[in-house]
Amino acid sequence: MTKQLLSHWRSRCGFTLIETMTAMTVFTMLAFGGLSLVVAAVNTYSRDFGRAVVETDTAQAIRRIDEGLREAYSVQVDADGMGLTFYYPQTYVDATGKHYTAPLVSDGIARRLYKSGNRLIWSLNSRPLLTNMQTSGGARIFTLQPSGHALLVSLSASTSTGRETFASTKTGVIQLRNVQ
Repeated sequence: MTKQLLSHWRSRCGFTLIETMTAMTVFTMLAFGGLSLVVAAVNTYSRDFGRAVVETDTAQAIRRIDEGLREAYSVQVDADGMGLTFYYPQTYVDATGKHYTAPLVSDGIARRLYKSGNRLIWSLNSRPLLTNMQTSGGARIFTLQPSGHALLVSLSASTSTGRETFASTKTGVIQLRNVQ
């Protein structure tokens, strides 16, 4: 009797073909499910990263323009609104720091901020302030407000991840403190 049980047990030692195929099917489905989760996470990251890059670039460009033009003595916007020329007030430095001359006068150095191709260029340095700029129709980048003491800046940029294109439009009003 023991011999019969032992021989019966030895014949049932492994898995049947059906059990093996079922296990492989279940594990394959789990692997594809896990892989699809990873692919979805990578796609979401890529999409969010592309959107964040273009949003950050346009916001930083507005902030840099604000910092650069806030102290301007004179600002002249080009007729097409795609560029501007500005001057700073004349200053002098003494032991207590940097001061404006009184009365305010221009330092005489013309500085430019303008669109060239798809880039926004600041003449203070050769690096573009913003790349991948988009303009549609007669849209202006710079508009000097009627009071002359505020400048409306509208920037649009886009970036592409290969599968998707992300666009961002930011508008800011820059208060010109020293404009006469």
